[in-house]
Amino acid sequence: MPKDFYQFYEFCKSISKDNPLLALKSVCLKLVGPYDILGGKIKNLTSEKDKEKYLTHWRYYYDTPEFQTIIMCDNKEGLHFGYWRDDATEKPVFVAKNCENISCVFESIAENIFGAIDTYLQGKVKSANPFEKTSIIRLHSKLKNFAKQHDITLEKNTVDMRSRERKVVARTFHKAGIVVPYDKKTQLGYRDLAATDNILQKILKQIEEADTQEKRKTSITQLDEIVRLATIAADECDFGTCLELGHDLFSNGSIHVQGRALQMLSIAYTHLQRPQLLEILKAHLKDRRKGCKLSVI
Repeated sequence: MPKDFYQFYEFCKSISKDNPLLALKSVCLKLVGPYDILGGKIKNLTSEKDKEKYLTHWRYYYDTPEFQTIIMCDNKEGLHFGYWRDDATEKPVFVAKNCENISCVFESIAENIFGAIDTYLQGKVKSANPFEKTSIIRLHSKLKNFAKQHDITLEKNTVDMRSRERKVVARTFHKAGIVVPYDKKTQLGYRDLAATDNILQKILKQIEEADTQEKRKTSITQLDEIVRLATIAADECDFGTCLELGHDLFSNGSIHVQGRALQMLSIAYTHLQRPQLLEILKAHLKDRRKGCKLSVI
């Protein structure tokens, strides 16, 4: 985990020594996921079954394997914050947020948790009533002072974030984009899908809303042609094409295309040497749930 992960836990301990996971309860936030290890809620994992179970701990419906939830918000939108890693062996590239009950879209907010919560508290102050405002401003002041004392940036668009943005080869339905090794001279590593986003969205909508098996089969045949061409692209070392299509099918959320999402992402993650992400995906698809009660403890 990155340094700010531990620093934020120390910040929460400075607010609530006895229960740092609930230190931000007054602003409807709770530390979850890997923070449950620091909070002593998750002990040693004893079996492979345990390991698989914990891979789905606080994994929301639209959370791609690249995203790891660390803070949840107790609201109707299913708002949650987490780290985004293009590769599981690398440090996170940014902290993003998603509102599960609204859409599959992930919005990058800041390079670290402090920057993300700084933005969240700014929004809370604007929408708070006069009684709530004082305590939120006090908490916000503590956050900014802690960040200043420990030389933690609150910048929302850092050099590293801009650098990653330049490497994005496709935006994808979730808007966070994907990054793969890509050679601009040879154009090796990624090629466009055989359908535009609009056409793919239309096909997926037809699959989801088909009122007969025959109609669904017709639309699935169209999708399978896009899948076939993406597979050919991967055979020719354009692995990013399968990654894009896999992300789009996963973000669509339909059970009718979930198997094809796994097929595409299995090819992509295997060839891109990102086996940890494939492991997370397989565990998630076995137990993919909507809603905000996602603790496996």
